[in-house]
Amino acid sequence: MKADGAQAYDWLRKGADRGDGAAYDELGSLFYKGIDGKPDYKASMTWYAKAAALGDPVGQAGVGYLYEHGAGVPKDDAQALAWYRKAANSGYTESEISVGRFYMLGRGVAEDNAEGMRWMLRAAQQGDANAQGIVGSVYQHGKYATLDYAAALKWLTLGARGGNNKAQYDLGWTYLMGTGVSRDLRRGCAWLVVSAANGYALAKTSLAEGRTGVSLDQRKQAERAAAAWQPGSDVVLADEPPGYVGLSAFNLNAPFLPGY
Repeated sequence: MKADGAQAYDWLRKGADRGDGAAYDELGSLFYKGIDGKPDYKASMTWYAKAAALGDPVGQAGVGYLYEHGAGVPKDDAQALAWYRKAANSGYTESEISVGRFYMLGRGVAEDNAEGMRWMLRAAQQGDANAQGIVGSVYQHGKYATLDYAAALKWLTLGARGGNNKAQYDLGWTYLMGTGVSRDLRRGCAWLVVSAANGYALAKTSLAEGRTGVSLDQRKQAERAAAAWQPGSDVVLADEPPGYVGLSAFNLNAPFLPGY
């Protein structure tokens, strides 16, 4: 074991020997990642199962995850769903999302978009930013639920403010394209910049496209708003005066005609 991994194991094992469910969870995660650089999925399952036996939702979700991915056990969607459901019934939002995903994709159960959306909304209503972004995207594209731009805007905004970088990206393009909302180039550009700064790869690669048609002044305002953004809040932009047009809309090198 690496020194830091060995030290973590020693401390966690002391807690586990006292029957601490949280220590079981951490040991499950530690062995999954590999404390010596090599994951030990069977050991991970052993510790997650110990936590799950105590009714711990993180342990239950861990068992479900290992079954879903066939790590240390044969891949089994039905078992994965059963364990995710146990954790979801305790209000564990990550598992609520997983249960919703399994229903929407028909994994380990008959496909049922309404039931899947019910679980996604349950997690979103508990304030899970990832779930909020997923719900917003579902409403915006109308694949797993009825198309609803107003609901999409609501949930994407909540997810973006909550720090979900995919929701920030989707919200940015919602404003840039004016999808179910008044087009707002500055706000759209600002959310793309926030998403890119928070590590969303697609936001990084699409920034140039997102800035198309956005004046230099508007870009600068958007970038300032993005730099000042704080989790839990909207991007804050100064009001533009009526009829405002950014300087880059003009060709300053063109000759001026008399009377214009």
